[in-house]
Amino acid sequence: MKSFLNKFKNAITRSNKSEYRTISYAIVNVIDFVTLAEQLTPEDLYNLLVNYTRCVESIASKHHGHIEKILGDHISVYWIHSDATNLKTNGVVQAAYEITKKKSELHPQLDLSIGVATGKALAVEGVYVGATCNIASHLLEMSKYSKNRIVVCEVTNRQQGIFNTQKIVSKSPDDNQRLRASAYELML
Repeated sequence: MKSFLNKFKNAITRSNKSEYRTISYAIVNVIDFVTLAEQLTPEDLYNLLVNYTRCVESIASKHHGHIEKILGDHISVYWIHSDATNLKTNGVVQAAYEITKKKSELHPQLDLSIGVATGKALAVEGVYVGATCNIASHLLEMSKYSKNRIVVCEVTNRQQGIFNTQKIVSKSPDDNQRLRASAYELML
């Protein structure tokens, strides 16, 4: 672990490619993945993960998003905003909506949740680090308890003009009060 942390620290301090960017960061996750995995053969599970990943990648790409990392059923996607004063988060929110609409085509029992945050993050060799990414992770957890499974931060909500939203009323036992005050559920 110490070796990894030193390597990461050195990458930040030595890399000419590290820079702050304004991004939207979405995390897509399969709800109750372990239960679903136990019901499928290894081959069926593999095919589901491949098709799920292709689906997320295709929809994100269509809306100018980029896959940052894939960890099993957990996919992180980012959108770079070139103008931090005039954010356009419609593509991010539209992609989240389209991804959730495709879930039944991938598997009848598949249920997805998505957390989206917009703000500054440090880009280090293709990986994003910062509060924006952490907020997206917390919003992902809140989305598992929301009706429509897509929860966005206040900035993302304010800059998108496609969907009606409502402030989140989360039943998550470990959600953050401050985040809940600025979290919005998409009304589909």
